[in-house]
Amino acid sequence: MGDDGEMLQPPVAAPCAECPYRQDVPSGMWSTADYLKLPLYDGETAYQPTRPFRCHKEPTRVCAGWAGCHDGQHLLALRMAVPRGVMTLEDMLATRNYRTDVPLWPSGAAAAVHGLGGVYEPGEEARAAIERYQRRQRSEASARSRARRGARERGEPPAGQ
Repeated sequence: MGDDGEMLQPPVAAPCAECPYRQDVPSGMWSTADYLKLPLYDGETAYQPTRPFRCHKEPTRVCAGWAGCHDGQHLLALRMAVPRGVMTLEDMLATRNYRTDVPLWPSGAAAAVHGLGGVYEPGEEARAAIERYQRRQRSEASARSRARRGARERGEPPAGQ
C-alpha cells in the first residue's frame, strides 16, 4: 500500500496543469527537492527509487507526467509495485502503458533542469501558477475539514476505520 495506506491508482488521462514533467509549466513552480527527485528515475533500473512518483495534485495516483515521460518497462518502482502491494496488477499495467499527447520533457533530468532554472527567482507566470495551486490546496483542505466535522456531528466513525 502507499504511504497513506491506500493502493495507488493509475495516472489521470492527462498530466495536471502544474506537473513538473510538462513542457508548458513555468520553471520554479516546485521546490528544489521536488525537482531533484525527477532525474533519479532516468538511471539504470537497479539504481532507481523503489516507490512510484505520486501526483502532486492527487497523491493517491501515480503522476501522469512521470508515467508518460519514462519507459514503464524500465521503472523499478513499477516492477516492485505489485509485489509490495502498492498497486494492483491492472493499475500497474495501465501505468506502464500510459501515453499522452501533452508535451512532456524527454527525461526527468530535462524536466529538473528546466524547473530548477526558476526556483530562486520564479517569474510572474510561475508565481501566478503557485498562487493558483496553493489556493486550490487550501480550498480542498477546507472541504475535507468540513466533511470530517460533519461526519463527527452525525456520529460517524473517522474515515479509514
